[in-house]
Amino acid sequence: MENTENQGGTSLKRKIFITLVLFGFLVILPVGSWFYLKKGADFRMAQLEELKTKATLDFDAFKANYGNALPNDSFTNRAILIGKAENEDLEQLKGQLTNLEEQYAGSELINIVLFSTNETVRDWAKEGGDFPKIYFVEENFNSSLILNPIDQEVPNDFSWALIDNKGAVRNYYSADDFTDLIVQTAIILPTPKRAKIDLER
Repeated sequence: MENTENQGGTSLKRKIFITLVLFGFLVILPVGSWFYLKKGADFRMAQLEELKTKATLDFDAFKANYGNALPNDSFTNRAILIGKAENEDLEQLKGQLTNLEEQYAGSELINIVLFSTNETVRDWAKEGGDFPKIYFVEENFNSSLILNPIDQEVPNDFSWALIDNKGAVRNYYSADDFTDLIVQTAIILPTPKRAKIDLER
């Protein structure tokens, strides 16, 4: 009799355990996944709202004024990240340039151009050893020559401007907004094409 009661108790516990496991798989896991995906979607939508076009880049004017900064074949279907280093914290700038080079050293999706008349920055450019994947222009950046604003004027105090591969200026950043720049650059860059794998028959 006692053995039968023990078996009944064990069987009940097993049923409860199985019910809880099924509840987790059928209810908790899907709901948790939905909240996780929704949070990601909401974040992306908020970022895209911030990345609405602020101005357009005149590619012809850029090539006419600063064409020597980039190879002729690098204007096609590539984003451009324009930096200005006039009176910046040079140690902070060097850290940001290092970060950008590590992120995009092998990328064919984006060009990074830094405008500066600062003597230390010019020395970096001439040495070419620290940042070989970043193009330096030894003059101050004149946005009125190449940027056509849409709803508001181009700010004078930005340190970085993010331009997509269609020539749309998506956002401006101060030196302290560098984390936002990294996140939003990843959002606007086109997905690289994957090489097709041919299966041998």
